[in-house]
Amino acid sequence: MNSPDVQSDHHPGQVGTPPYARVVHASHHAPYAPPQTTPEVFVCINAQERIELCDRGVEYLFGHTPTQLHGASWKHLVARQSQQRLSDLLQQLDSSPHPDGIDLSHAGLLGQHHDGALFPIDGRILPAPDGTSGYTLVLRQVPRRDADRSHCPRLEQPLFIELLDRLLQQHRRLNHACALLVIDLDHACRRTDPARIEPLVLTCVQRLQHGRRRQDHLARIGTTRLALLLSDITGQTKVARVAKRIHATLTTPIELAGTAHRFHPRVGFACYPEEAITPEALLAQGEQRCHERAQGALLVN
Repeated sequence: MNSPDVQSDHHPGQVGTPPYARVVHASHHAPYAPPQTTPEVFVCINAQERIELCDRGVEYLFGHTPTQLHGASWKHLVARQSQQRLSDLLQQLDSSPHPDGIDLSHAGLLGQHHDGALFPIDGRILPAPDGTSGYTLVLRQVPRRDADRSHCPRLEQPLFIELLDRLLQQHRRLNHACALLVIDLDHACRRTDPARIEPLVLTCVQRLQHGRRRQDHLARIGTTRLALLLSDITGQTKVARVAKRIHATLTTPIELAGTAHRFHPRVGFACYPEEAITPEALLAQGEQRCHERAQGALLVN
């Protein structure tokens, strides 16, 4: 059975204006389509801190559908560095009366999209309606910087490993295969003026973002290193063909300040679960192939 959506009686701009005790109720009727003028997104969390209900606006904010989030921890929505802060706020709501909830506009919380992009969380935490245990997050939608798919999050390795682990867990639950491509532009940049490296790398990022499938995930894991997770792909032969196409895309000359620059990046890859099952092993295998000098079916150089 499909998980219930959220229906609401609130009006646009109602966040911050009491009362809220009865604005959210569950329904198993027709799927809820939020009005275009409604700026809030509802996420209902039960006493076990699991997501019970949410409306379809979560997909815009976080990249997950309501069905994917049903039963998941609220931590799936929040960047690691903000999880303790939000946990403290939830405890604060439990320990003392807050009939109007707790304002999040100055809490400094960061949400995390499915693709790794971080964004400030704005809105309010409310106690669950009718005195039941749990919470309701009423979140304001904010414009995403990567709405045009030209944005690529820059992630430190621990955060990238965390993101990759989440994505692998999803593939494991669905029994789907995937592959991680590691793209190294470093040796292609060594003969380039340092002042021009960043715009050249950004051009490569844009090419990959506009060429990738929506279910794939691109992240920047270094100054000149990129990682691309290919979803729902099986076998080294297929992955190698994709890697060669990406190599061809990135070797197309880039015009900058009247000069044509041509990259010759290295692309290595690793297949899940065929070659590695942990995010650390998958990344290590992809990086190893990326730096191998030998030519072959498993390396694009």
